[in-house]
Amino acid sequence: MADLMDLKKSAEEVLPLIKDLFSRARGNQTKQDLSREIAVISRLQRLTAEAQDSTPASLEQRADAIVANHTSLTEILIEAAVSHFVVDEAELLAVRVEHTALGNSLGRLFERAAFEPITQLLDKDTVQQISDSLTKASADIAAKTEAKAILDNMIGIATTAAKIATKLA
Repeated sequence: MADLMDLKKSAEEVLPLIKDLFSRARGNQTKQDLSREIAVISRLQRLTAEAQDSTPASLEQRADAIVANHTSLTEILIEAAVSHFVVDEAELLAVRVEHTALGNSLGRLFERAAFEPITQLLDKDTVQQISDSLTKASADIAAKTEAKAILDNMIGIATTAAKIATKLA
């Protein structure tokens, strides 16, 4: 089972590495110690190997992982824009595509989270009360022929529908 904290940690570790590497690239410098970069790669390899299994995580953990990676890509875009060092256009395009995809994923994550609890907003007692009210209104309407009596029951149904809407909205 993959751990989304590894994904978040990798993105957080990449951020200072990106800044350092852009700075070094602008100065045409080398970097001898690559242990931090290799550690990030190893963490991501482990995460990838575990990704076939379900990844239980809270909304916050999922959002944190997405935001951390989005931030890393934002930094790449910023550094590429202000840097005199030329980043390969194809790589930059890939970064932009993934950056947009992460933003979309975050939006979908929050959208799903907003709508998941809807089915749970109507507890058993409320559902029974609404059901009883609708059954009674239906029987009352069937038993009456006067428009005023039917109207009163329909107003009750409209009120019941409004209660449902306020619970679900």
